Amino acid sequence: MIRKVSESLILVGVGHTLPKSLEDVKRTITGEKPDVVALELCPARYAALKTGLGKGGSPGKDLMGWIIYLAQLRFSRETGVVPGEEMLTAAALAEKIGSAIELIDVPIDLTMRRLSTRVKIWERIRLVPQLILSLLPLGRTDLSRLTEERVVNELLGELKRFSAGMYEVLIEERNIHMASRLALLLSQGKKVVAVVGAAHVPGIEKILKSNGGWSLRMEYRI
Repeated sequence: MIRKVSESLILVGVGHTLPKSLEDVKRTITGEKPDVVALELCPARYAALKTGLGKGGSPGKDLMGWIIYLAQLRFSRETGVVPGEEMLTAAALAEKIGSAIELIDVPIDLTMRRLSTRVKIWERIRLVPQLILSLLPLGRTDLSRLTEERVVNELLGELKRFSAGMYEVLIEERNIHMASRLALLLSQGKKVVAVVGAAHVPGIEKILKSNGGWSLRMEYRI
């Protein structure tokens, strides 16, 4: 999913283990040669990727974190793309063409703390069996459509119905934070290519357009 929000901003919505997303990142950054490549990463996650901690970063000590991590690895084996490869590729291309790199996501430790307070315990318990099922060899999963706008909207709707708290922390709050960071870059006259998960593209675009150009000023608050 590639969304040209304005002449100064292009959002590249990626699926983190999809070959097509990797190609979208390469084609957009090399073609646009932006002043800034913005990544859906925080410093801790970026450091983990660069040091090769499972490429997707360390899953930490939490059981749910490990299940999500293993599910990503399973999808990675199907597609041949390591989780986080698109972010590392974007950063490498930015360095090659002389673009600045901006890490625009909420710090991962803050996101995890917010999840622990906003997601009900029964919702977490209910989520675990579904994540475990994703690890089972039940046939090849069709991942190629995960960045299509209709599919993205359907998945977001399912997440919101499953857990309003999880949707708020993982999607809405991070959309606000990333949109604010992008608005600041755009207000400085920068041309930006932002590489974010496809689930964040509709929300970021809506926030920026609903705040009258690039005058958005928001802070991430607990």
